[in-house]
Amino acid sequence: ALLKAKLARRDAGHAVEEGSGVTSLGGLDLARLGAAADMLVAAGDEAQMSFGAEALDADRAAWQRPEDLEGAVARAGRRAVEAYEAHGHDPQYIDLVLDRESFDYFYQVARSRRADFLMGLVRTMADLTNILICMRLRLIGKSADFARDVLLPRGSVDRDALLAVYGEPDDAFWSFFKHTSYDRPVDQALRARRDSGSLSAFENVIQAHLARAAAEGGMIDMGYEPVLAYLMAREDEADRLRRIFVGKLNRLPAEIVRERLCGTHA
Repeated sequence: ALLKAKLARRDAGHAVEEGSGVTSLGGLDLARLGAAADMLVAAGDEAQMSFGAEALDADRAAWQRPEDLEGAVARAGRRAVEAYEAHGHDPQYIDLVLDRESFDYFYQVARSRRADFLMGLVRTMADLTNILICMRLRLIGKSADFARDVLLPRGSVDRDALLAVYGEPDDAFWSFFKHTSYDRPVDQALRARRDSGSLSAFENVIQAHLARAAAEGGMIDMGYEPVLAYLMAREDEADRLRRIFVGKLNRLPAEIVRERLCGTHA
């Protein structure tokens, strides 16, 4: 949100409120995030900085450490701005790059802590998200080149192999997943969409599969896994409440709101 606001102000003169969409619940100080965003947008022009050269050098050193959260955020922001500049100042590339970098960071943290359950969960999240991405992009006619920029890393499904069949007809494309561990959820999701004629039905089946994968952590007696399973369940509940509130605010019929919720939550 900070990057988008600052880039919009720089490139189009749009007076976007920088606090819009920003939360203070994260682990990094918002003032430092804002300073880092200024550095990225200024593209190295130190004259545009409001603090001295000594402070600038110290902040740059802190924000370029790849082994911690600050370093990961700085690296992700830099790559997001590079993608934004390379694709004609298209703001959607900021979100795409930040999503990819987030998954990569989650995986690196899990690997450094030797957290096998978390590593497996990140792979599953990436794979299932990529399945949803392919469904949506194919429906709106996006090319494989565009999909290459969007698909998430660190999944167990080979992205190059997936992209090789991306342009195939539906039957050939979805048959690709018969040779993966996602054969059953993909088949169930396709049948749900065929029976209802709704994309939401497809998405609900995939999201339910992810919820079950996360819930497996709750079966472990000790360790971080039950805590992670609990937090993900609470996040899932918060997402469902958001869907309900958005539906009510937009006066959507109850049937449509119910369709957007998974199974027993409807």
